[in-house]
Amino acid sequence: MGNAATGFFIMFALIAGVAGAASVISGISHLQSWTSTSLPAAVSAATIAWSLTLLAMGFGCKEIELGMRNARLRTMEAFLIILSATQLLYIAAIYGIKYRRNQIRESGRKEPLAMKFKEIADAFRELAVIVNTPNSDVPVKLFSHACSRFFLIFTVLKPAFKFAENDYVSKVNDLAKASPSTLTLEAMVDRDIEAKRVRKVGSHTRNLLRVKRGLEMIRVLCEETLATEGNGQDTYSKLCFCIRNSNRIS
Repeated sequence: MGNAATGFFIMFALIAGVAGAASVISGISHLQSWTSTSLPAAVSAATIAWSLTLLAMGFGCKEIELGMRNARLRTMEAFLIILSATQLLYIAAIYGIKYRRNQIRESGRKEPLAMKFKEIADAFRELAVIVNTPNSDVPVKLFSHACSRFFLIFTVLKPAFKFAENDYVSKVNDLAKASPSTLTLEAMVDRDIEAKRVRKVGSHTRNLLRVKRGLEMIRVLCEETLATEGNGQDTYSKLCFCIRNSNRIS
């Protein structure tokens, strides 16, 4: 059963289904990482899938107009009509969440920076107590939490330090994800040494080294800013020199 529009309707419905499956994979990836770099891929895939669904729905409407459909075709038409609406809500939800996150970020910027830097100082002061205590190990969770406080600096310095943010934030997040299974930094390094993956790209120890270099970069940034009395050009030049030397070593 069917009419002249049935063949086009089924063909584009199948294509829209494949594109929709791809958008689901992209959406899950974005949900796991939830960064500004994963958002465009998720939105693009969802928009393409929605456009193909609308095209298939158009042929479905034409098929409804021509008549001569069985129960299966009517069910398929109903699903496509519902799917076109839900996919639009999905795209709107992604942009709505992005707008809300930007609002929260802007409101966070309005808070006094002195309070933010005080939180950073308090977090690392707590780490210093542990480090200076004999026979004490540094918890991974506490270390990653303290390092995450510096995300604010990259937010303020965008876009000049976008390259550093992408590297530092991902490495700190990796350590935070590893904290439930590995309690201390010492145990993390020992485990990688036993597995002979210290130098392997993506290993926790290698990511820990990258975080350490990121902290050194931030230290140099603060020291040079104070030394040059806020001369941004000199600070940026010296910082880029340190980063290039660090990359040569790695």
